[in-house]
Amino acid sequence: TLAAASLAPDTKAVLTASPTTGPVNSKVAVTATGLTPGVAVRVDWSTVVGNRVNCTGTCWTFASIPLGGGTAGADGTLASTAVTVPDNLGGWHVIQLVQNNKVMAQTPFFVKRSLYSYPLRVKAGKLFYVHLKGVGWTQLDNTIAVTYDNSYIGYACGFNSNGDVVIPILATGGPGTHLIDLGPLLYT
Repeated sequence: TLAAASLAPDTKAVLTASPTTGPVNSKVAVTATGLTPGVAVRVDWSTVVGNRVNCTGTCWTFASIPLGGGTAGADGTLASTAVTVPDNLGGWHVIQLVQNNKVMAQTPFFVKRSLYSYPLRVKAGKLFYVHLKGVGWTQLDNTIAVTYDNSYIGYACGFNSNGDVVIPILATGGPGTHLIDLGPLLYT
């Protein structure tokens, strides 16, 4: 999602985000220098929309989600502006600053996959759910392998669901500790 082709050719703006990685709904401080003084600044989140299911032709495209904004100061700076990482796809994204419909500066941000909810205790024979947020969209972070007590039971994908994945699992085995592992899997 980071491409120099979309930057205004004459921009001198520099964007800083802190932190540069985190889960969905985390707060990010955005500051900038070198913007056009006194002009409105929009903070955009660059992401993708689409899918890879039965895909032929154009399967996904870039999209922007507005996160807020402000006005560049007389010295061309944007004071620290807090934005929230969208509850959407995980993986690599870009925070962009837009003035007069031109991308003036951008910086990468990595959205970490996170466990959103899961039960601590279940009864044998009952269905339970493991809920993840921030599952990615690329071939490297779209798919999650699921193992239950060291046996592969399937996989889950996050692109079609905008990074929000709920995995249904049937509790099996006797009383005691059982392990569920969620690991990387290359989507092909």
